[in-house]
Amino acid sequence: MNIFCGVNGSGKTSILEAIYLLGTGKSFRAHKIEKIVQQDKTHATVHGTLKTEAGAVLELAIQKEKGKPALIQIGGQGGETQGRLARSLPVLAITPESHALIEEGPEIRRRYLDWGVFHVEPAYVEHWQRYMRALKQRNALLKQPRNGSFDAMDLPWRATLALEGERLQGFRLAYLEKLIPLFAALAQELLGNMADVSIRLMKGWGEDSSLEESLNQSIERDIKYQSTQIGPHRADIFVEDIKGLVQARVSRGQQKLIIYALRLAQIRLLIEQREIYPVVLLDDLPAELDGDNLAKVLGLLEAFGCQVMVTAITPEPWVRMPDKGRNLFHVEQGHLTKVVS
Repeated sequence: MNIFCGVNGSGKTSILEAIYLLGTGKSFRAHKIEKIVQQDKTHATVHGTLKTEAGAVLELAIQKEKGKPALIQIGGQGGETQGRLARSLPVLAITPESHALIEEGPEIRRRYLDWGVFHVEPAYVEHWQRYMRALKQRNALLKQPRNGSFDAMDLPWRATLALEGERLQGFRLAYLEKLIPLFAALAQELLGNMADVSIRLMKGWGEDSSLEESLNQSIERDIKYQSTQIGPHRADIFVEDIKGLVQARVSRGQQKLIIYALRLAQIRLLIEQREIYPVVLLDDLPAELDGDNLAKVLGLLEAFGCQVMVTAITPEPWVRMPDKGRNLFHVEQGHLTKVVS
């Protein structure tokens, strides 16, 4: 575990940002690439070195420039994809903005679900890519002026969406079947009073019909809105207990612990199913959790055996905890100094 301490604006979160970019090709703070490029620079570049469980060394690099595809190298080979990058360096970030997983729209929860399925089930990405290509083509068709050949032109896209969408649903359900008991156990450990907590998947179309049937029934609505209104791209997940939806009635503090339980369950499942240990990034962890819950989360992560990167304003919470091989760094204007205890 590595802890990076420094005042606001010292550059400690930029360290996590660089690791996240190297593992995903994306930023966890900004949607636009120019937000993470240094002022007066045209692009951002990150290099990193991985050491595998077998002791092999793998070099990774990514360059992001506004308006251009990312340039990715893995092991010195260029032309690599973000998917290959993500498999080379699985990385999971929990930040102060992670409450959006519960409070905001379904897109964020779909990303949560797809991250887990992607890493646990290698075949998932191929079907997801086929589905998304068909979805893009069909939505383009729906925006065109109507003519007598529309149904004939639309039928192949609907057939692909139905086939690949059902496959995605199967992958997601199989993943949740394994994830739910782990999440329930971790939620109980972190919150104590949340009995029988579970996750429910809303698949994105009629619960009692096939995707093919639902797509056929939705044609007029799709034409009206010029986009495909149903399918796994409209899915959502809900956290529930015996009283119903948890999201609607828990405190902000409980929300944070639910989010940690959701993320920790993904880590545990990835380790159990694939023996893959992701790099875990925790931004401003002491500000998010009180002392007891901070100790619980750190204890779980250390038991998992993952490499963990944590940012904090002050080293105070850490010097009071038993030393378990943690490395403490002071960050000032982007420069790191290891603190010797």
